Amino acid sequence: SPTADNSGERDVASLMAEFAIPVFKNFDLQAALRYEDFSDVKSTTVGKLAFGWRVFEPLLIRGSWSEAFRAPNLVTINEALVVRTNTRDDYVCLYAAYETGTDPDDMDGDCDWSTQRRATGSENLKPEESTNTSIGMVWDATDNLTFTLDFWSIEKENTIGLFGEENHTKLDLLNRIRAGTSNCAQDFNPAVGRGDIDEDDEPLYYDAGICPAGQLEYVEDTYTNMSTRLIEGYDIGVYYSKDTDVGNFDFKFVGSKYEKYRQDGSEGAAKEVDDAIKSGELPDWISLRGYGDLMSREGNSDEKFHTSLRWSRNSWS
Repeated sequence: SPTADNSGERDVASLMAEFAIPVFKNFDLQAALRYEDFSDVKSTTVGKLAFGWRVFEPLLIRGSWSEAFRAPNLVTINEALVVRTNTRDDYVCLYAAYETGTDPDDMDGDCDWSTQRRATGSENLKPEESTNTSIGMVWDATDNLTFTLDFWSIEKENTIGLFGEENHTKLDLLNRIRAGTSNCAQDFNPAVGRGDIDEDDEPLYYDAGICPAGQLEYVEDTYTNMSTRLIEGYDIGVYYSKDTDVGNFDFKFVGSKYEKYRQDGSEGAAKEVDDAIKSGELPDWISLRGYGDLMSREGNSDEKFHTSLRWSRNSWS
């Protein structure tokens, strides 16, 4: 797959201040402020407040509120062209098949194409910005055993990503449904490149009420800032340490449970397609890939756990 040469550079000026504030003997505060000025994207200022409250000797209550940012990397800004070949469903083809009661396997290419994704960088990208909150506890049950529990929430704006090849074909389909069959010479989605129309399938498209579409060959996708992403969950931890005559044993069990994982599609093409799905303009078997409730979808976990047991003695472990 062709990847063009590209180059980019960035100058960054950074300033950070942090304060540890002992308010009471059993209550501490932490405050921090960070400023970053990038030569190729806008400057950003973020802050953090955290506290630790030792309610009584075995129990610590802790919490924090913080802002964070991630500047778009040099690739997503300066990339001239990167091409990757993927197998993707063409929703225009699928729509013609389902609307006419045709098995997609009987359509040319089975509506499942080997498609080029042509991605390019964007100088208009903004840094991702997030607000993070957490509240939790640390309980030292014994000298050897500790339990932790923390509830957290991350709300991120301007998530950097691609709209996606299949989503572009859904936008192409929406524009075809709206246009009907009156003007089939127009570009329904300029980002979608198609080959010649198969004459055997052409009547099926007209019967479905849309203009015929050729084989999906490529999709031109530009990196963009997406809308709000919300992730919420909680972490648990169990830690046990024991010194014995045969060595030191350390046991650790940590895990994360996700309760929300959602990407809004409230702007641009994502909003247009999402509104069409909700209104019924697009059929209910179509959904936006990478948007909506992403829990246990598209490679996102709903829980993660890790357990380890470590033994050490002198220089051995």
